[in-house]
Amino acid sequence: MKNIRNLYNEEQLSLLESINIYLDNEKDYSIDELADLYDEITDYYQVACFDKRGEPLPSAYKWETIFDILYDNTGI
Repeated sequence: MKNIRNLYNEEQLSLLESINIYLDNEKDYSIDELADLYDEITDYYQVACFDKRGEPLPSAYKWETIFDILYDNTGI
């Protein structure tokens, strides 16, 4: 899949880059690469977006949007 970077706004791209995910519009991502990206994003979400009581932090919604976009556009 190409043009994956275009799916995200600047704030979302900044969040992805904060966990060392740099998307490239020119790269043709394979299904395995997209699945790996999805796993990286959701793994981070699970450990960083909830407080000690398991309540979502304000950033949780932003991350949910990011992996929802990936899922909705790739079927991963």
